Amino acid sequence: MYEELVEAEERRVLLPLTALLKKSRKRLRAFEQALREKATWSPVLPDPILAPYEYYRYDYAIAGRAFDYWLRAFLSVCYRVVEGPTIIDMLAERPSDYDGHTVTEDNGQEIPLAIALISVARKRHEAIAAHKILSKSFLENCIEHGMLEGIYRAGEIAELSCPSEIMVEDLHAMADVAIMNRAIFGGRKVDLNPRFEHVTFAADGDFAIGNRLVDIKTTKDLVPSLAFSQVVCYAVIEAWARGASLEDLRYCDVGVYSARYAAIGVVHLRDVAGLIPAFRRFLEESEEQHLKQQQDGEAETVASEGEA
Repeated sequence: MYEELVEAEERRVLLPLTALLKKSRKRLRAFEQALREKATWSPVLPDPILAPYEYYRYDYAIAGRAFDYWLRAFLSVCYRVVEGPTIIDMLAERPSDYDGHTVTEDNGQEIPLAIALISVARKRHEAIAAHKILSKSFLENCIEHGMLEGIYRAGEIAELSCPSEIMVEDLHAMADVAIMNRAIFGGRKVDLNPRFEHVTFAADGDFAIGNRLVDIKTTKDLVPSLAFSQVVCYAVIEAWARGASLEDLRYCDVGVYSARYAAIGVVHLRDVAGLIPAFRRFLEESEEQHLKQQQDGEAETVASEGEA
């Protein structure tokens, strides 16, 4: 019986929250609108930083991830806290998973992927410790993190379509305005990349300052689709994962930092208390549907194996 439980647990596939939200836009549209109506914003840049026209395909996603890595490094320096393991650190802890896989360095030399992961992660931690987070080499390292994170997100390294120098300039511009507006990141303590260990949902936040959970966006729009709903779901999942009631949320505020506008929008959850149970029901129903799909898939697999 124990082995069967272990095997079932190993077969369980987590449901990425971002993918769930993407297919639930119609259902959540009214929730998102209600959240936006309650949001208060810091001053917005009159001329937002536009994404380079050279961006194509995966460049937008890589730039978004890269800036996430930069901003967390900035907060690590500001608050004098050591950043916990990043996704790249976790990938580097499983070198046997990448046996036979290589990457090509700028000089044309091929090196094992496992060694590249370790090297990229080490250079990040060294630069943060030295407070050298505005250097070209560190911005390039953030881009490398964004590319390598594709292994975790999609099973393969995300490749740049534009010259890396273009993305370095873009990141530098967003970093400069974040530094100029550093007051909006003020607080007593910071939690970098908080993870919510739920049995069904794959979800982790970008950062939290005190009891405010914030997600970073680098889109051309001030607020992309379902941005506030995403952070509310994180807050609900966090409480759910530790068995807490909706009245005992760890995060009282949710925020969206719009990097190209250097502005943060904040919603106080007490102002939308009526929506919180609705988000919980949405997540519960999504979990139930996800588990049923997995069970149906396993049943089909067993049936086909029996026929063989």
